[in-house]
Amino acid sequence: MLDILKIGLKLLDMKLESSKKFYEDITQKFQEKKSILEKRYNEEEVGEESFEDIRDTLVDDYQEQQEFENLASMLVVSHNYFILEYFLKLLVRNLLKQKGDPKFERYKNLYMEDIAKFFKKKGILFINIQGYSDCNILRLLVNDIKHNGARVSRRLAKAKGEPFNENEIKEIKIFPDEVDKYSEAIRVFYGNLINRVITGKP
Repeated sequence: MLDILKIGLKLLDMKLESSKKFYEDITQKFQEKKSILEKRYNEEEVGEESFEDIRDTLVDDYQEQQEFENLASMLVVSHNYFILEYFLKLLVRNLLKQKGDPKFERYKNLYMEDIAKFFKKKGILFINIQGYSDCNILRLLVNDIKHNGARVSRRLAKAKGEPFNENEIKEIKIFPDEVDKYSEAIRVFYGNLINRVITGKP
């Protein structure tokens, strides 16, 4: 069982690294495109009558690149959360199978709340595990991306300690440093959880 847990930890890390490489490659392309647009914006030499139209077009193109970059960020953090959820389900499955519990066959139907309850019965509280707070914010973030039109919900704002205004529609914006932060939180949380399972410490 110890080997399976360590292998799972290594596989999770490999998948997160693959996701990071994809994100770095795609954002580099967006940055290159934005640099070209910035240069054209600053150096464009046109007649006075068409100057404003061309500048406006360049600004629109630049903003479009920013939107694409944000979409890529949302895609990557969503994918990383699903990696975490998948490996948590596998962990529960292996623990149930080890006990001979037939419920292990239904592990794919588990949600994060179910997984948290499973470990709570073992005396392991997710809230006490380093990295979980950011992973929970990530869960709410991904939920808003999927089910709330990529807009910030009251629950997400509260979890992040941000003000929430019912009358204001706030779209989700994810910056590269946030992508890295959530990825690292997944590593820390899952690694600490595995350690608690191995050592039997709550």
